[in-house]
Amino acid sequence: ARFHALQAKCDALIAYADAQLEGYQGKVVIIAHAAYGYLCHEYGIQQLSVESGGKEATVRSVENMVKEAKRMGVKTVFSLAQYPKKGIERVATILGAKIVQLNAYQADYFAGEAYAVRAFHDALEEERE
Repeated sequence: ARFHALQAKCDALIAYADAQLEGYQGKVVIIAHAAYGYLCHEYGIQQLSVESGGKEATVRSVENMVKEAKRMGVKTVFSLAQYPKKGIERVATILGAKIVQLNAYQADYFAGEAYAVRAFHDALEEERE
């Protein structure tokens, strides 16, 4: 019974993500840490991470990221509750973008992932306008 309940939650989250992220293939999200790589890959969204391998991005990689973000019209960047905010704040300032905080490790996994999906949708939709 618990397996079926868990499977139903997984199916519901996938259906929600399918509906929210459809049509955003090729778009870009900028995030403090590459915590959402699998989700972005599944929906064809390019994830640019400020932190990689436990290290802050280099000046050159931030410059390249900002260049790509400007080209794509990025208006929102994502911080993570568990990671330093310095790098993502710097990128947001350069872009004039707002910061939305996500929590990749919150106790209610499904609520956290649904929140992230909706946040990505809202940010990508705003860039479309």
